[in-house]
Amino acid sequence: MPRITSALACLLAFTAVSQAHFVFIVPQGANQVQVVFSDSLEPDENVPIERIKDLKLFALDAAGKTVAVTWKQAEHCLQAALPSDVRAVGGICTYGVFQRGENKPALLMYYPKMVPGPLAAAKAWDQLPLEIVPVGANRFVFVHGGKPVAEADVTAMLPNGKRERLKTDAQGEFQLDISAPGLYGLYARHVAPKEGEHGGKKYEQVTSYATLVFRSGTTATGKAVEKQTGEDPGATALLADARAARAVWQRFPGFTADAKVNWDGKEFNAKIKVAADGKVTVEGIEDKAVESWTRRVLGSVVAHRLPTGSLQTPCAFADEQEKHPLGRLINVLNDEMHSSYRIRDRQIMVVNRVTPDGRFSILMQHNFTTPEGKFLPTAFVVNFFDKDGNLTRSEANYHTWKRLGEYDLPVLTRVITAGKESTVREIELSNHRLSADQAAK
Repeated sequence: MPRITSALACLLAFTAVSQAHFVFIVPQGANQVQVVFSDSLEPDENVPIERIKDLKLFALDAAGKTVAVTWKQAEHCLQAALPSDVRAVGGICTYGVFQRGENKPALLMYYPKMVPGPLAAAKAWDQLPLEIVPVGANRFVFVHGGKPVAEADVTAMLPNGKRERLKTDAQGEFQLDISAPGLYGLYARHVAPKEGEHGGKKYEQVTSYATLVFRSGTTATGKAVEKQTGEDPGATALLADARAARAVWQRFPGFTADAKVNWDGKEFNAKIKVAADGKVTVEGIEDKAVESWTRRVLGSVVAHRLPTGSLQTPCAFADEQEKHPLGRLINVLNDEMHSSYRIRDRQIMVVNRVTPDGRFSILMQHNFTTPEGKFLPTAFVVNFFDKDGNLTRSEANYHTWKRLGEYDLPVLTRVITAGKESTVREIELSNHRLSADQAAK
């Protein structure tokens, strides 16, 4: 009898562990994470970490590419070092087939995720079949196969040790106040009828858990935000993510091209040379005004495609409006030009800046998406205002691009200006040649 009692106790203990334990990816300092199988964000010493040995770990880098991450087994957790500039870490773990009582046998799957920097609105990650996705201030959506899961139960583990039970609405969304600084852990379940076999055992449904771990109230480096600065980590991350989504010419070698410049109906032919550092040289146009305008406009086009410094700039939300057609409005802190942006779907849709003579606003109309999922401007308007707020002129810009090697190079640049005088001017480039190709020949 004692043996039977002991065996039953072990079975009940195993059932309880299986029911309450989840796979969490937890940050551990700069570019380090540990993966735990636990009912909290701490390792559970009573549960063998070998149970999640089938975990596949990967990261989403700053360029939007998914890269594999190698983990090593520690005593009660898995440990991994991350590449630099990682936006998210995810995993897929096939636990195995289990059956509880009279319930149908199920294949148990875990899909953990961790965001190392400030939480920002994002889109579903195609590497994760089941995922909890941040979509706005204190707002999340639970998705399966990219589609929202309605009426799903969600549990939030808060920095104060308490847990909050939530439920998704008809759009798969739920709200959670993350104003308190500290580490948060979320998990949600999805059950789907599906028959199959795994490890020699048959199952009739798939039970999957998605987890999300993030830290609120810190910068991307993990340093606490100074409250007196007014910085909002969500706003800072929103701008950083949009900057990372821009199409940028990495390791740019420079290029040459033939140019036809149309100046209000008068045409000029020229040779264009763009150096690796972005300097533009225009040869063949004797009219100084036309040559200067051509060089200035192309120089601006090129400068916006070259890599910049740090993507992180302290920001704060300008208001609570989340449904504006051009996106959320954020203010850049400690900026001499008093810059502000509107950002929607990882795209910078509006740029506002103050100048000594007044201010200007850039309003994006359309972006082209590159094969890498990055954004290139195709149509936007720049409005200029004087110090009194009067509109002085408006410039409608149109761009087309051509893929050469790994670079999207400008083809047509048209600027239509409306003001005291209306002008239509354009630059059309052809016969593009990368400087590296010329050097090779």
